[in-house]
Amino acid sequence: MVFPAKEFPLLYRRLRQIQNRIWTFRAPLEAEIRCSAEPETFAEAQGRAFVPIKPGTPWGKKLSCAWLKLRGEVPPGLENPAVLLNNTGEALIYNAQGSPLGALNRVWFPFATPQSGGAFRALDVPEPLGPRIELYADCSFNGILMFNLGRGRFGGAYIGERDSAAYDFYYDY
Repeated sequence: MVFPAKEFPLLYRRLRQIQNRIWTFRAPLEAEIRCSAEPETFAEAQGRAFVPIKPGTPWGKKLSCAWLKLRGEVPPGLENPAVLLNNTGEALIYNAQGSPLGALNRVWFPFATPQSGGAFRALDVPEPLGPRIELYADCSFNGILMFNLGRGRFGGAYIGERDSAAYDFYYDY
């Protein structure tokens, strides 16, 4: 089903109201980046220098690659924790030992249902979180729909908590 906001304003507004209840941002994650002209393996990236990056910072143009290192304190007592990442393009997320945890994609496709996290993509945390978290994201930016448009841009990262009832209702709606 296609429901552009201008054609179905009431439906879109209701969907946004539900969306606003899904995620609670609990703690920001510190971010560092390492950009490269070509893809690097996890092991190669570990031996190289990372530099701090702030939300809103562009990091590459079409066909750019980068590694993000995300670290931070995890608030105690989270019931449905997730890592929320706002980064244009695609990312494969690894734990500190180099095991892949999942992939996130912010590539826009025509007729796609708006994602529950808006500009943020969520990765459910499949392993117990300790008091500190360290993750790595292997990122790429391939332009907007493969055209030479846009920039790879880091928009922030957080530990978040999902309201499961609102999440389920969002996709049912």
